[in-house]
Amino acid sequence: MEKRAYFVQMSFDISPGEVAKAERAQVAFENVMGNLRVGRNHLALIYEPFDQLQESDSAQLHKYRRVFRRYRGQVQENYEAVMASAKRAVLAMAPFSSDIDIADMMNAFGSLVEDLENHVNRFLGLFRDLHSEQFLPKLKEDVNIIRKDTEQLIEIIQERLLDYIDSNILAKTWVKDVADDHAEGGSNQLPLIVELFKERQNTET
Repeated sequence: MEKRAYFVQMSFDISPGEVAKAERAQVAFENVMGNLRVGRNHLALIYEPFDQLQESDSAQLHKYRRVFRRYRGQVQENYEAVMASAKRAVLAMAPFSSDIDIADMMNAFGSLVEDLENHVNRFLGLFRDLHSEQFLPKLKEDVNIIRKDTEQLIEIIQERLLDYIDSNILAKTWVKDVADDHAEGGSNQLPLIVELFKERQNTET
């Protein structure tokens, strides 16, 4: 109960302007996830056929070099979009950076974004020499690393950052839980604290 009471007090202390900032941060992180998924799905287009090969065919690689370079350009564009959206998300979350938990999550988020950027740059560098014997094995290795980075970023956004914004800043989860718990008890009247919260929300919209 103490934890829930803290969430409620926090929700009443937040101004309408701060609520709007938190909602913008949510949208920003959702955009990051969308861009991450686009980048990950595009990587699969080249990984899946190459995954069946045991060694690279220099003649084939040379024949389709323009296709590979167009693919490289699209990968670069995809991940530039990821990095740009990640920067916007960091800026959107800045008003809440004094919260220790948020600061820790944002540090972890920033570290993962930096790792992803380094791994993508290394992947893009492979296309400078399609004739290298290491091209195919390194391509597979780097794609798998980028996939892992992507999943870790999506996880921290979904399960930590967005959940924290909902539960601790907007207090949506708390209000829903209390309302649901009260309904299960057989009463048609919501707890006063929830009624007040809903009334405030209706007044602000």
